[in-house]
Amino acid sequence: MRSTFILLALGSCAFAQGDGSPIGSAHFAQTGGGPSVAAAGDLEFEFDYDQDPGDTIATGVGLVLGLPHHNELSIAWSPYAVIRRPGPDARRTGDVSFALKNQLVEAHGSTPAWSIELGTHLAAGEAGHTRGEGASDLYAATALAQSYGAHTWTGYYELLLAEATGGDSTLAEHIAAVQWARLLQPELGTYVEGIGVLGAPADLSGSYFGAGLSWQAHEHLALEAGLLFGLGGDAEDFRLLLGATTTLAQLGKIGLGSF
Repeated sequence: MRSTFILLALGSCAFAQGDGSPIGSAHFAQTGGGPSVAAAGDLEFEFDYDQDPGDTIATGVGLVLGLPHHNELSIAWSPYAVIRRPGPDARRTGDVSFALKNQLVEAHGSTPAWSIELGTHLAAGEAGHTRGEGASDLYAATALAQSYGAHTWTGYYELLLAEATGGDSTLAEHIAAVQWARLLQPELGTYVEGIGVLGAPADLSGSYFGAGLSWQAHEHLALEAGLLFGLGGDAEDFRLLLGATTTLAQLGKIGLGSF
């Protein structure tokens, strides 16, 4: 995901199960869906709204298809955004994004869940990547999560390689985040996270603190709300984040293909 904070990490919004699997992160949080992936055959729709009062507005929509062998394929698009400054999400304004995510290790007892994700953002708007110049980029990300009862810790790292203006050089952006999530009730979870961003040139950097709630309103509908506070550098002062994830179809249950 980033300069409209549509971190359409496009991960399913899951909650802790009896087998000890991690609490799913809010899907617009920096850690996305954590290491979790959509169930094979599930087709999910996601919507994000992100506003920095008086400065930026961004919307995002996305589709996620769960694939066999713990994979998921996602496509996202920002249909409307107004961006005036860079930030940890400053690469998806108006862009179309594609990503493939694989959960390499499932959570089991003391074994943490682990995933990797590869994606690209194709410039389709006036602002896009690290410097908001609307160029295409590539990224690689990894997430690791471990649960302890109702508590889950998630670590996330992302490397973004973006084409600079004119296409004669490449900019690199590093994003790291740590999140703590807690299940308050079977349908309600909360999270807090810290985010660090370092881009090129070196003065494109910032740190953030985020917090929010996830509510499983229905078996196939999750609603989310969060706040993001900039702590320094190029970070925005304040962000309001709203999101929803719903399951459109469960293709595996009707025996479609290899699902």
